[in-house]
Amino acid sequence: MQQQGPRSTIESHGSYLTNQRMTLLFAEIDRLALQSANSLSFPTINAYYNAVEQVYLNVTTILGNTDEIEKTREKYNRVMNLINSHPKAQTRNAVDLMLKITKQFNHQVVKGLQALDYFFRVGSRQQKGLKNIKFFDESIFGGKSDNGNGNEDGEEELDQ
Repeated sequence: MQQQGPRSTIESHGSYLTNQRMTLLFAEIDRLALQSANSLSFPTINAYYNAVEQVYLNVTTILGNTDEIEKTREKYNRVMNLINSHPKAQTRNAVDLMLKITKQFNHQVVKGLQALDYFFRVGSRQQKGLKNIKFFDESIFGGKSDNGNGNEDGEEELDQ
């Protein structure tokens, strides 16, 4: 049952605002990912990484185990430190590596969020509406009863 009252309104509004912010961040990440792949420029790839990191910092508390993501961030930081300390290290290979690590980081964050059904929900929805209301139990007349979710004779769904 859904909670009513001021708290549910605040939580609902807060979730709405958070989803708006996340949508803007993901749109920016997609834009920077495409731009990075097309230009292979150091500043664009760094902006791409920073956008992914901003999402990560916002959702890290709900992702569960983030050990692999942290290892990926450490790899990126090592490459960045090398490039910042030795400007001649900003080679095509280093830029390619930065893009590869950033794509991996982005994938790991998206995968973690998808594990929580953030982007896509796959499965069947329970049928609702007037056409699914049973006005009488057909089993009374010798037929099998269907409880509206595809199970006969009142069997419960095991995966709910």
